[in-house]
Amino acid sequence: MTRQRKQTIIGIILILSRCTFAVDSGKTQIIKVQSPNKKITATVRLSGSEQARNPNNKVQLEYKVDYAGKEVITYSPLGIIRADEKFTDNLKYIDTVSSPVIDETYTMPHGKRRICRNYYSKSTIKLRNNNGARLEVIVRAYNDGAALRYRFPESSDKTYTVTKELTGFQLPVRGKVWIHPYDKATKYSPAYETYYLDGIAVGTNSPNTEGWAFPVLFRNSDTSRWGLITEAALDPTYCGCRLEQNASKVLLPQ
Repeated sequence: MTRQRKQTIIGIILILSRCTFAVDSGKTQIIKVQSPNKKITATVRLSGSEQARNPNNKVQLEYKVDYAGKEVITYSPLGIIRADEKFTDNLKYIDTVSSPVIDETYTMPHGKRRICRNYYSKSTIKLRNNNGARLEVIVRAYNDGAALRYRFPESSDKTYTVTKELTGFQLPVRGKVWIHPYDKATKYSPAYETYYLDGIAVGTNSPNTEGWAFPVLFRNSDTSRWGLITEAALDPTYCGCRLEQNASKVLLPQ
C-alpha cells in the first residue's frame, strides 16, 4: 500500500541518548550522537562501496545503538523509497548539522504525567542520491532514548508517494522479544485482540504473513540490557506501520 504526502517525515523511536558527531576522512562516513550521561550512543554509518554489505556492493546507510559500550541494536539498514526516487543505495554524504541542547517542558492535557520534559540534542545528516534528490536523516538523542526520522527537505507543492521503507532492527542474538502478531485486514480488524507472545526468541517468524505490530519489547541474552521499539509523531501525512514476518524491517500498511 502506498500513502501520499507532501514533503516530509516518518518517525521511528528507539527507546533505549549533548549530541556529538564524528566523520572520518575515508569513504565511510560515521556520525555519532551521544547522550548527556554518555551511556547511550547512536551511530549512523554511510558505507563506501568497498565496505557495503548489500548484494550489489553499493553504498549503504545503517545505524546502531550502544549502551555502556555494548551494542543493543547492531548495525541495521536505513532507507526509504518514493515512487519517483530511491534513497537506499549510492547515497552521497553532504553535511551534518548539530543543534544546541534543547531543554524545555510542556503540559499534557491527559495521561499519567502532567508536566513533561523534552531534553535532547539533534544532528541532521544531509544526503543526496544519484539524481540529486535530497534526504535528511534526523537523529535526536535523549537521556532515555534515541529517535530517528527521515525528511525530504526540498520545497515543492507536489504530492509524493512513499512505497517502501528499508528501516530495520537487528536485535541481540539469542535475545528475547515480547511482541504482538499483526492482524489480517478484514472488515473488523485489525482490532489488536490477539495476545502478545511472551519472551520468544529474536528472529521468530510471526504466525501470520501480516507480520508484527508495534511496540516491541526486547532484551539481550543475559538480561543486562532491555529496549523498546515503537513509532511516534505520526500525523495525517503518514501511516502507522508494522514489522515484517521475521520482525527485522518496517512494512507499510496493507
